[in-house]
Amino acid sequence: MGNRFLVRVASAVGRVTLCAPMPDKYATARTEWRAPPQFAFIRVHSRLKVPSSRQCFQIRTLSMPGRTSPPQFRIVRRKSPCHDRRTNAGTSPAQSDTMNIGKQIRLNRIFSHPSGRLCSVAVDHFIGYGPLLPGGGLANLQTALAGVAAGMPGAITMSKGTAMNCWAPYAGKIPLIVQSGCFTADDRVIEYVTNPEECVRLGADAIAIAIGIFGPNEGRFIKILMEGVTQAAQYDLPVIAHIYPRDFSGSKPRIICDPESILWAARIGIEAGVDVIKVGYTGDPASFRQVVASSPVPVVAAGGPKAKNLREALASMAGVVEAGAYGATIGRNVWGAHKPTEALRAFKAVILDGASVEAALEAEGLTGEE
Repeated sequence: MGNRFLVRVASAVGRVTLCAPMPDKYATARTEWRAPPQFAFIRVHSRLKVPSSRQCFQIRTLSMPGRTSPPQFRIVRRKSPCHDRRTNAGTSPAQSDTMNIGKQIRLNRIFSHPSGRLCSVAVDHFIGYGPLLPGGGLANLQTALAGVAAGMPGAITMSKGTAMNCWAPYAGKIPLIVQSGCFTADDRVIEYVTNPEECVRLGADAIAIAIGIFGPNEGRFIKILMEGVTQAAQYDLPVIAHIYPRDFSGSKPRIICDPESILWAARIGIEAGVDVIKVGYTGDPASFRQVVASSPVPVVAAGGPKAKNLREALASMAGVVEAGAYGATIGRNVWGAHKPTEALRAFKAVILDGASVEAALEAEGLTGEE
């Protein structure tokens, strides 16, 4: 009968029976899921020594005889949730072995949760966050960081000055991502304000490069991103691209998240050679799943603008998880919340543990109307 493992595929949980003992690299398995995604990252829990407990694997559909017959999968052994690239042609296990150790260490720290997903917080785009009056969320950076850090996010993204002036109490306790991009939706500001060498000196685990696409300066933004990738490679520093499509058709440019625009944003990240792509959530799991499936690079979602309430924000992140993304980076909906520490823990429960929105709220004593 083979060995039985509890396997999580996207947001579904089921049992899989291996048709043969697990060899070093490959095995054939059968599952009972009605409609599994073509690609999904799973975590195998086993009491056996091989495969070792809590190893991370990738599965790829080989055939689907029919709706009533269980599909077959090839299971590819992986070292870390970020180190293999998902493509429609399959994944080579040797790719994880070619990643330089410096980059591998840094990505492992960022994606350290057993789920393979990330729940991080951004306090980085200072030029567009306002207001700075009391109650503005980031009016006091030290207070905001203390509330966020108490919830132990997977990483925090910030500007270099925030790292220099406010990060010392948390240094080495939470992964640090330094934001190098600085722009406004109307292109009034387009700057690249730090470089990989400075990020390494600050102790960063990755450099974030925020760019806008569409509009008259799209080529300039793409060049900034690609040059950043080249520079970061000299230091084995992972590049996380924050890519924001804009609509210039109205009187005021605005950030947009329709599926076609987000697919284009992901494609730019892929072709620029980044290590992680952060894009806006398209609003429903089905369309965002297309974005995730199209990318050989891990995709995480942006937390988006301030939601109507916490329940709505958590529901969006549940959709991100259902789509198979690698998690999310949240800003306003954490540090702008009435109780940021509790809000972050609720986001972690949904994104990392697969908890329902109501269970996450109840665990933190929140109503969801905050």
